[in-house]
Amino acid sequence: MNRIRIAVLVAFVLLLSFSAANAQKDEVVVDDRAYKFVQGFVTAESPARLVLNERWTVNLSPDTRVYTQNGKETAPDRLRGHKWIYVEGPLNEYGNIEAQKIYLLPGYVDKDERWKYPFINTP
Repeated sequence: MNRIRIAVLVAFVLLLSFSAANAQKDEVVVDDRAYKFVQGFVTAESPARLVLNERWTVNLSPDTRVYTQNGKETAPDRLRGHKWIYVEGPLNEYGNIEAQKIYLLPGYVDKDERWKYPFINTP
């Protein structure tokens, strides 16, 4: 019976270590908060937030900076109606992204094209 418990415990520890090693590479930890890097399609928008890929709520603030695909800062109102973006920012306590930087994209940028957009940090 003890061998079974030990085997289950070892399997559980191995599973946890494997999961940690293969965690998403589109986030880092800054000041004890996960910092996300997400590229996606805006599926809903309001004055204070966006929904990205029908999954991520992106909160906007007066401190949020908006940039063109060339990396030049632009007016936040250019964000409205724009469908493809790249967002950087920490996660809040609800799991939403507090956008610090948003880049306007011409469309989805796959791995082979990311060299054209040096600001993209997603794998």
